[in-house]
Amino acid sequence: NQYPYGLEGGFFLSYVASAMKNRTSHEIAERYASREVIYLSSLLDLWPKKPQRCQSYAQGKTNVEASANYFAHLEQYFGKKVHNLLTIEGVEHDHALVFQSL
Repeated sequence: NQYPYGLEGGFFLSYVASAMKNRTSHEIAERYASREVIYLSSLLDLWPKKPQRCQSYAQGKTNVEASANYFAHLEQYFGKKVHNLLTIEGVEHDHALVFQSL
């Protein structure tokens, strides 16, 4: 959690700083897990991620891989399924088409 966007000592946008006020990183994580969240992942979003940096590739080489890894990490971290992942077939990296497919 000690990296630019981590919950401990990182860079905070004003809304994040406000949410963190008087809360521990554990409390923030539990609050996040309790929310109703649906992740959308387009299955044809297979182009190599940009920017091509080590930090980005650590998450996955494509957005499809990164979203699957993130979702699996949440389940591992919390020890249970906390959110939902909806995969969209036939759509590449295009947010408008992802939402239109719903």
